[in-house]
Amino acid sequence: MDERDFFDHLYQLWSKTTQAKDGAWEVIDDGEHILVDVESTDKDGWEQSICSALYKHDAEFITQVHAALPELVRRALAAFDEAERVDQDRDSRECRIAELEIALAEELANVAHLQSRVVELEADLEGLIAR
Repeated sequence: MDERDFFDHLYQLWSKTTQAKDGAWEVIDDGEHILVDVESTDKDGWEQSICSALYKHDAEFITQVHAALPELVRRALAAFDEAERVDQDRDSRECRIAELEIALAEELANVAHLQSRVVELEADLEGLIAR
């Protein structure tokens, strides 16, 4: 599984969680106990228990990750897209550089040929002048 597939799968798992798209998970802390609960509240105010008896720091982590996951996945996928675009751009530029190097080599060969032809013509001219 590559990175893109991993993040796609992670998002699919998140989207199946309780009220993932239209609710919010929150820590329910009555302040009297060491352990807390996590509940989900939808846009209409309907509450549903997600889990009970968690340490507060664990519950806070779970609710924060649940809330942040869609944005994290979106950013990761956007970064993968940008990296792919940059790779394609680099490949295109490298190809263009190779084409230009070939064209330059051909032109340099033409210049060398013309220079040798000039030398031949100068020699012929000197021969004609010497007669």
